Amino acid sequence: MFALIRIEAAGTKKSGRIILYVQTLFLFVAASSDVVTLFRIPIPQKIFFFWDLFWPISNCMMLATGIVIAVAATLKGWKRWVALITGLWLPVTMIVKFTLPSEYVAIIGGTYSIVLWTMLAWVAFEQNKMPQPALVPVSH
Repeated sequence: MFALIRIEAAGTKKSGRIILYVQTLFLFVAASSDVVTLFRIPIPQKIFFFWDLFWPISNCMMLATGIVIAVAATLKGWKRWVALITGLWLPVTMIVKFTLPSEYVAIIGGTYSIVLWTMLAWVAFEQNKMPQPALVPVSH
């Protein structure tokens, strides 16, 4: 997400930067719930339930983020659409949930997530490595 912020993937307007920062915050909160689970930190169940909701919330937000990135068109070609396709995780997982046996949800949803988030990271870092145009001083 920080690489997407740096390359201004959501455009140069303040609203584009804000959506990327909000997405980063949601992902941080979601991932922190996994840390609590991993280390078995005692948290009241009611609090953890709402905390853990940030996984689906961050995925819904990623759909909005993907739309903003696609509309901004900072990324070119197929790279423009990777964030949007990443944001389709929840709809894809729901389709799998309601059409296939339950054991496929984790397999397909997990694989989808791993592949698309990896592609998004690759796109962001590759774009970040591209040479930036040199600033040329204006002569008067």
